[in-house]
Amino acid sequence: MRVLCAEMAELLELPLRGDKALAYFDTTQRPTYTDEAPNALTPEWAQRFLTEMRASFPQFYAMTLLGFATGKRPSTLRPLRRRGDESDVAWDEGFVRFRRSHTRGDETMVGTKTGTKERVYLPDVVMAALREHVERLEDAEAGKGKRAEKMRASDFLFPSIRGGMRSPSCLDKPFAAVASAIGLPFDLTPRAMRRTFNDLARAAEVHDVVARSITGHKTERMQGHYSTAQAAEQRQAIAKVISLVAVDGARPARPSRAG
Repeated sequence: MRVLCAEMAELLELPLRGDKALAYFDTTQRPTYTDEAPNALTPEWAQRFLTEMRASFPQFYAMTLLGFATGKRPSTLRPLRRRGDESDVAWDEGFVRFRRSHTRGDETMVGTKTGTKERVYLPDVVMAALREHVERLEDAEAGKGKRAEKMRASDFLFPSIRGGMRSPSCLDKPFAAVASAIGLPFDLTPRAMRRTFNDLARAAEVHDVVARSITGHKTERMQGHYSTAQAAEQRQAIAKVISLVAVDGARPARPSRAG
């Protein structure tokens, strides 16, 4: 309603702005993610998740791995092209250009959601997974029929069975099935790839500047919004603090009056 009122006032040059009188709903007591359902994976859960994804849904493994490795949104992964004049993958140099965002149908927006164009250099293990994925797509013996032909003819890195871009919901069922198969105690959506990357980067002691250059986050605030402090991190942090005032197996010494 705020957006509609603001646009109406601008188009009709109205002297009053109805959107100014509308306050946002109070969401302080309705968090998007909770401790019980953080929609992010620890390193151990992430490893189990990727292993199961590769076994049960090999057609989505490379896309999922790239999402966890870069923290990119699914909407930025779907329009990636593996070849052609607008190819986004530099196979020899080992980097991927993220410069489009997919909404619905065949529509794409120039730039990512934050309006930027990004280049991310990938390690050999991720590039190898992408090459294996493309080899599977282009293997004439492995896939026969019109659907396989359309996917082989497509320039997209992750084409649909019709040769176009995957739908916005393409990862929903695989994520739900894999989470259930490994016994994950909470629901997981594809947005977890972005949240998990920030947590994994922190666990790997990746500098914040480098992490933001990969995800495309512009500010520390947004990076923090997509991060989840894990139990092990909190426990280790408190242990470091308490080590300054306590001795293992003994009470801290009582300071003298002179002290």
